[in-house]
Amino acid sequence: MHPVDALASPLKGKASMRMGAYTGFRVCAATKDRKHAKSALIMTKDGFSRFINATNNRLLTDNSWLMKHADHSLVQLNTPIVANSAKNRWKPSVTVAAVIEHHGQFLLVEEDTADGLKLNNPAGHLDLGESPQQGIMRETLEETTRYFKPEGFLGVFMSRFRRTRNGEDTTYLRLAFYGTVSDPDPKMKFDEGIVRSVWMTAEELRACPERHRSPLVLACMEAYLNGVRLPLSLVQTHASVFYAPTQP
Repeated sequence: MHPVDALASPLKGKASMRMGAYTGFRVCAATKDRKHAKSALIMTKDGFSRFINATNNRLLTDNSWLMKHADHSLVQLNTPIVANSAKNRWKPSVTVAAVIEHHGQFLLVEEDTADGLKLNNPAGHLDLGESPQQGIMRETLEETTRYFKPEGFLGVFMSRFRRTRNGEDTTYLRLAFYGTVSDPDPKMKFDEGIVRSVWMTAEELRACPERHRSPLVLACMEAYLNGVRLPLSLVQTHASVFYAPTQP
């Protein structure tokens, strides 16, 4: 393996570094193939990570080759590390989501948000004392009035969002499942904020990204369409989750 190129020159403009607790670091890759330029993982001002080709600053949209053939290491720049204290430790908001496909259409919900009506997968925050599988079954029922049966796991997805209402900077860690649903339960009502449920094709959903509640709506659907099918056994919940810890 060739030595890692430090790529020490600072990035300019949109490529300024903002990597949370790792401020001042850039993830670099040394490749075995000289034909592929070394690349860096950076955090742009819009809050999204990007792989940038070190020779021409071109964004790399397909990182599959890089992830298979590159060694990654943290290379320190001149900016000091900003460490989080124990009292102010950063934590993501853990959510669960369901990708439900039937005859080429996907079940979504339309939500009333501070930014207007938005489309989302049936999704929500994981509650205390429940497994992720239980959480997504509950959320799907609350938001669609349908009973969800998880059949498999799609993966873990992350996104970062600044709330319009209060400016809060939130990172979401989403556990996504795929499965099937029952017909609507006529005795149930939509959860607060849910206007309706709707079936949409992939083409319809791709055509309206401005209506998505999160970029993960499309990311989860594309993972499903690309054939991602992981076993539910990958998501393990220890029995201690279901009981309050005893007092010492």
